[in-house]
Amino acid sequence: MMTRTHFPPKRPLLRGAAFFALSLALAFLPAGRLQALEPRTWISLDGRTIDAELIKTEGDIVLLKDKAGTTLKVPRAALSFGDLDYIAEFAPEEKTSGFASKPTGKVKVPSPAKEMKFNNKSIVKDAGEIKIAGLSFRYAETPHFKVLYSKGFDPSDTAELAERLWHDTAFFHASFAGKFKDRRMAIVLADNAKEFPKLGEWYYEIISGTGNTEAATATKNAWPKLSSTSINLPAETADQNGLLSSAT
Repeated sequence: MMTRTHFPPKRPLLRGAAFFALSLALAFLPAGRLQALEPRTWISLDGRTIDAELIKTEGDIVLLKDKAGTTLKVPRAALSFGDLDYIAEFAPEEKTSGFASKPTGKVKVPSPAKEMKFNNKSIVKDAGEIKIAGLSFRYAETPHFKVLYSKGFDPSDTAELAERLWHDTAFFHASFAGKFKDRRMAIVLADNAKEFPKLGEWYYEIISGTGNTEAATATKNAWPKLSSTSINLPAETADQNGLLSSAT
């Protein structure tokens, strides 16, 4: 994502909202399993994640086994919609217990982006340097993003908002988190006067090089009017920096 920024944000975009955190209760249980499934990433409403395999369900409790072999007892209500879909498909009890049936009455839709417990220490500022379009950017690193910025910008607010939105999407879509296993997404905070136009010229040349003149011309014409957009990074740039091919 290439985003024009006229001045650094002064305060976190979501800080100050009323956050209702639901903690993921973990308890040790004797090891025991009914079936073996591949480990996957489980996501709680308050933002925690764990790589574990599903063992079985016991009413409103889900039994998981982590990488260390420890059996964990997790409340069903703390897990994401994607997790619940996975349980409904693979836990035998779900087919007869009635827990997978539609709830009656008014159901509160969770707001994971607000309810997650964001840890400011998860942002590593000035973590390194990345070059794009001949421009050098410092970057701040979070669990799922690299926020590129130049002197005078504070990436903290953008980094926090990105992580909250990531958690919101991962909470509702089971396959989303898996795309970030070994890569991060780049977000570029570009200076309006110099950096943003230069990035546009660079991206135009990349598209032109593929022979897609129609898309290249459309990009060239639209870029000066944009305030933000998504681009596809060259494979070499993405691979060298551990990034997804799509950037903002």
